[in-house]
Amino acid sequence: MVRVAIIGGIAVALVALAAWAIALGVPLLADHVARTLSPETEAKLGESVLQALDSGGCRPSTIDAARQSALRTRLTQLGDGYRLELRSCPGMDPNAMALPGSTIVVTDELIRLAQSGEQLAAVLAHEMGHVRERHAVRTALQRAGITTTVATFLGDTAGLADALRRVLLQTGYPLAFEDQADAFALQRMRDQSIPPRALADMLQVLERYRAPVNNARIEGVLAAETDFDRCIARSPALERHLAGCASAIVLGKLSGPQLAKAYATRGELYSAMGAHQAAVEDLDKALASGSRDPEVYNTLAWLLATSTQDGLRNGQRAKELALTACELTRYQEPNFVDTLAAAHAEAGEFDDAIRLQQRALESPEFEMRFGMEGRSRLELYAARRPYREGPR
Repeated sequence: MVRVAIIGGIAVALVALAAWAIALGVPLLADHVARTLSPETEAKLGESVLQALDSGGCRPSTIDAARQSALRTRLTQLGDGYRLELRSCPGMDPNAMALPGSTIVVTDELIRLAQSGEQLAAVLAHEMGHVRERHAVRTALQRAGITTTVATFLGDTAGLADALRRVLLQTGYPLAFEDQADAFALQRMRDQSIPPRALADMLQVLERYRAPVNNARIEGVLAAETDFDRCIARSPALERHLAGCASAIVLGKLSGPQLAKAYATRGELYSAMGAHQAAVEDLDKALASGSRDPEVYNTLAWLLATSTQDGLRNGQRAKELALTACELTRYQEPNFVDTLAAAHAEAGEFDDAIRLQQRALESPEFEMRFGMEGRSRLELYAARRPYREGPR
C-alpha cells in the first residue's frame, strides 16, 4: 500500500508539472526547478563537470603561482563566495565556465589569450553573472526537455548532469543569457573601477580567435545598461544606444552626480569605439558637471596624451588631468602613473616620462597585467618619442 501511495504521489506530481509545462512552457518550468536545487546538489553537479574536464584531458594549470594568486585575489574583490579552478586544456578552445555550486573554471589557454588583467577580470565578472542567474542549469533543463526537468524535480539529476556537460563543454548558452551575464559584469566592473571597455575588448580578442562571437553582442556590451545610468538601453544598433543616452541628457532626465556619470559613461563608450573627439567632449562635460572620479580624469588625460588625432592632443592639459588622478588616489594606482608618464612624453619631458614609467612598472600588479606594454612605452620614451594609441 505504501508503494502504491508513493507511485500515486509521483503520478500526481508528474501530472501537475506536465500541466504547468503545457500552460507556461518548458523554460518557465526549467527556471523554477533550477531555483529549487539545494546548494549540495548544485555542488555535486559542478563537480561532475570538473571530473568530465579532467577525464577529457585537462590538467592542473601551468600558469605561474603569482599570476594564479592574482586571479584568485581579483575574483575575491569582484565578489565573495566563488571558487576559482584553473585548468590547462590543450585540446579545447580558450574558455571559461560557470559551474553550479559557484565554481568558475578558467583555462590557461584563455588566460594566455587575454591582453590584460582587466580583460581577465571582465571574464570572471561575466562568469559570476552566469553563476548568479543559474544559467547553466536553466539552459540544460530547457534543452533536455520536460522528462529530465520533471526527473530533476523529483530528485534524479543524472539526466541533468549529462545535459549540463553538453551545455558547458559543447553548445553554450542562449544569447539572452549571455546578454544578462554581460550586463551583470559591466555593473560589477564599474563597482571595482574596471573600465567597461575591457569586456568588449575581450570579446573582440575571442572574435579574432574564433568566429562565433557576435558583433552585435560586442556592441551590446559597449552600450549595456548600468546600475547607475539608465540612459543607455540595449538595442541592435550602437547609434541607438548613444542617441538614447543623449536624449536622456538633453531632456534633463539626469542631474547632478547622475548627469556627470552619464557623460562619463558615454565618453568611455566613444573612447572604446575610437571616436576620440566625442569622447573628450563628453569627459570634459562630466568634469564640468561635478565629477571627481579619478577614472574620468585619467581617461581624458590618456586621450589628450596619446590620441593619433594631432589636433586633439594637449600635453600640458593631459599632465594636469593625470596629476589630479594620481593625487586623488595618492599615487596608489599605477595605471594613472602610467598615464602621467605618457602625458609628460607628449609634452616633450622625456626624463620625467621615464621616471614615472619606471615607477608604474615597480608595481607587481601593473607589471603582471601591463608589463609588456609598459616596457614598450619606456623604450619609446628613452628614444625621445611619445606614445600613440589609435582607435581600436
